[in-house]
Amino acid sequence: MALKKIKELIREMVFENQSNAHQYAEVMANLVFDRNKFDEYETKIDEAKQNTAEYDIKIKEINAELDKAKSDRNNIVSRKKELTVEKFKSAMADINQNIKALETEQRTTIDEKIKKGFVNLDPVIKKYACLRYLSNEYVKNADFKTETDEDGFIYADDYEFKSSEIARNFREISDYVDYIFGNRNSKITEPKSIVEIIKRDASELNLPIENLTPSTIIEIYNSLLARIAEENRNKQSEKEQIELSQIGIEPIQDFGDGLVMYRLLPDTEYYDEHHKHRNLVYEGNQMGICIGQEQQSYSQNIFDLKKNQYYSLRKKQPNGQLMPHCTIEVNSNTVSQVKGKSNGPVTGNYIQPVRDFLKQHLNVAFPGEENTKNKRELYDYSNIGFIEDFYYETVDLFNLPPNTELGKISYDLLSVKGIDLKNIKSIKTLECKGGTITQKELDKISNNFVIKTFRNAKLSGTFDFSNKEELVLNYCDLSNAEIKFNPNAKYIDIDQSQGLHGKYDFSGVTTLCLRTKNLSNAEIKFNPNAKYIGLNCPLQGIHDFSGVKELYCNCADLSNAEIKFNPNATFINLHKTSGLHGTHDFSSVKEINLSYCYLSNAEIKLNPNADYINLGNTKGLRGTYDFSGVKKLILNDCYLSNAEIKFNPNAKYIDLSYVKGLHGILDFNGVKELILNDCDLSKVTKIIVNQELFDNIIDFINESDRHKIVVAKPKSKVDLLNKGITNLKNKMSVGTQQPKEKMSGSGRNND
Repeated sequence: MALKKIKELIREMVFENQSNAHQYAEVMANLVFDRNKFDEYETKIDEAKQNTAEYDIKIKEINAELDKAKSDRNNIVSRKKELTVEKFKSAMADINQNIKALETEQRTTIDEKIKKGFVNLDPVIKKYACLRYLSNEYVKNADFKTETDEDGFIYADDYEFKSSEIARNFREISDYVDYIFGNRNSKITEPKSIVEIIKRDASELNLPIENLTPSTIIEIYNSLLARIAEENRNKQSEKEQIELSQIGIEPIQDFGDGLVMYRLLPDTEYYDEHHKHRNLVYEGNQMGICIGQEQQSYSQNIFDLKKNQYYSLRKKQPNGQLMPHCTIEVNSNTVSQVKGKSNGPVTGNYIQPVRDFLKQHLNVAFPGEENTKNKRELYDYSNIGFIEDFYYETVDLFNLPPNTELGKISYDLLSVKGIDLKNIKSIKTLECKGGTITQKELDKISNNFVIKTFRNAKLSGTFDFSNKEELVLNYCDLSNAEIKFNPNAKYIDIDQSQGLHGKYDFSGVTTLCLRTKNLSNAEIKFNPNAKYIGLNCPLQGIHDFSGVKELYCNCADLSNAEIKFNPNATFINLHKTSGLHGTHDFSSVKEINLSYCYLSNAEIKLNPNADYINLGNTKGLRGTYDFSGVKKLILNDCYLSNAEIKFNPNAKYIDLSYVKGLHGILDFNGVKELILNDCDLSKVTKIIVNQELFDNIIDFINESDRHKIVVAKPKSKVDLLNKGITNLKNKMSVGTQQPKEKMSGSGRNND
């Protein structure tokens, strides 16, 4: 039987057309008489059969994998809508659950969320809150080194952070947030609610604050505390205040002339029915600070006097009342707060007694001293005369080196005895706290140094600033002032100030900011070639900005103004500008922001190769716009039915969320990031995207519009598998011919 198979095999391999009978007979003879040769060929036949069977099994396995992959793909496609709906329902369930949790445990849930989620800085300062939401950039631009972790949270070196001004701001703002949670009846379901409450407080206190920064939030809070303290004092008689000032305290250090440092005693007999220490409440009402108010944190802390102790520097009045002038809080090994009235610095001649007490009784390490393990740390050293100079180095006001350039200092501190003003070269910011200042008063203190920034000052009378190269008037009242500016100054910033009136020549000012509410009583002459001009108030008349490199007209009314823009500007920002009219050429502007503008009365020519164009929420777009070279384009919430848009197929970023009126074929094949959230695609015939874009936008496209999306360069796993199978089959077909050629060759050689 085996010989018969051999004959058939040889007939197939060697005797292909059966025309050479002699050769066939010779081969058969050799096989018959050479038993070893016969066994060798029989072995090769068995191996060939085995290999062929293995190849058949592999092909079947691959085909099975291919069928499974195709089946999985079909199942995913058929269930995609169902999966999307399930995902949406699951997300909504989570949201509803969170809302219920917030409604039932409002304070705890949100408080922890803000403290841990929105700030998440180093845990050394554990009480700050809400800063990440309110002013993240403030943290990034702080005067100490910060870094960002993989989750995007900012952190800093422990020692640098807790001893910095920003850490002090964090503590005060966290007290404000704590106060909001503990005292407001309105429901707080998100951090934005807190921001709205803070803005409402500013409005009720008549504070002209437009932007919430750490300093403005603290200003609002301190004003709020001062008002609450005044209301509480008015509710008490003089007799009640005298009695409250004398209970629950013990003297620690006597400085003479009725000035004594007291410690608040922890005995329960001094607590009221609300678990508040009576004298702590008195302290808060007299000082206008947060302790003793309705905040939960202080009602908790005062019970644990092993970790928290409170001291008060008080001066005896003729009627016997002990009037506080400084409040000190000690938390374990740290002096966490040293406050003057309204959370400000300790004033006047009370600074030195407070320093003596901190040094002698609390063993505090002052700046510049070696901070040993036995020393207590001090956070509010700036409130007792240790402030930062222009270079963020801490200096002692009572021991200033010559030619000191100070950073920020209160106007009140300059009148304290023991400060040598002759050693001051310049002051970056003079904080005036709403007090009235005249030129004569300035001359008394500033004959020897330069003041660059006035903050919260009421200027009265005539002021000559014509020799100042840089001048900033922040939150100042200029209604009663006649000011002479330097027409060729490098930098003038009148930020959030009011009452500017008269004629002003800024024709040579390089950088000018006029972020003020009203300029109707002022006649301004601008520099047409300035590097930067910033405005957020109505303009009237003709203004030439044809050479201005960077122009900001945020929230400005231009209805009664004729503006000539620079077609080659680096950046033009007309965000929320109203009344724009006429023809304007921005064809060479690299970056332009026209968000929230109404353009029906204006003819706009934009740069087709700009780096950045923002037309978000813009109304009145019409005509043809070529954005074929724009790298970053924002058109969110726009109506484009009357506009023909040519997009850049290779843009870095395009935002078309909530856009209506898109039509035709849209090519986004090379776009790196595309946003189509709730975009109306009903009139779009086709959208060309790449695989990565498809994966990112598919969940935000309606089911009825998904067939319009074309993936230009598919890279699915099924395609790669098909290609691999084809290559494998080719290799296998080549491999099965190899044995035949060898066997045929051996036969011819034997011939």
